Amino acid sequence: MKNSLSCIVLGAGIALGLAAASDQDQEQTAGSKETSLASKPIELTDQKGRVRIRLGVRDDGTAVIETLDTNGTPRAALTTNTQGTGSVDVYDTQGRPRIAAFTFTDNEAGFQLLAPDGTLRCAAVTSATGQHWFRQFDGKGRLRMSSGGPQDGNAAVYFFDENGLPRLSSGTTVSGEAFIELSDTTRTPRARISTTPGDHLLTTWKQDAPKP
Repeated sequence: MKNSLSCIVLGAGIALGLAAASDQDQEQTAGSKETSLASKPIELTDQKGRVRIRLGVRDDGTAVIETLDTNGTPRAALTTNTQGTGSVDVYDTQGRPRIAAFTFTDNEAGFQLLAPDGTLRCAAVTSATGQHWFRQFDGKGRLRMSSGGPQDGNAAVYFFDENGLPRLSSGTTVSGEAFIELSDTTRTPRARISTTPGDHLLTTWKQDAPKP
């Protein structure tokens, strides 16, 4: 086997996945790069001599523990880089990255789910201060839904069109308000329904009206 690891770059350029190269060349995902191990890895084999666990350190100092199936395909990896970022990555039967969970040195944590072609479909992050968000993407990797909120208890959900423009939002606040707002393709609010414990309101705006 090649003593190398492929670094899969996901989202905003964050290296989250690592996949060992097998005897047969595997298709590289978009944005990936391959780096060799600084030294020969330690390999543990099963009763039939098949490599099932590989331990090593990459040229950039990232420590890696990989588990492989009986066909020599990497299925999971535990990594820690020199900055202290740790990740657990899971691959499908063809060695393609599908799940990544990670933590950063600022105690932010998150995960990502990918389609077989490497397209990001779901992502979630929570910060050390309690802020969090969850996002869903379509088959082309375009953001279509985002939800989350600060630690104060407010929450909101946003829906985006195929051009990435927010068109519908809804949410609740700690004061008891609930709302739904519709916007046009220029991001201008056109209609809003809101309700509080003691009142409710329906508001509409003309196309040329200024944003509220």
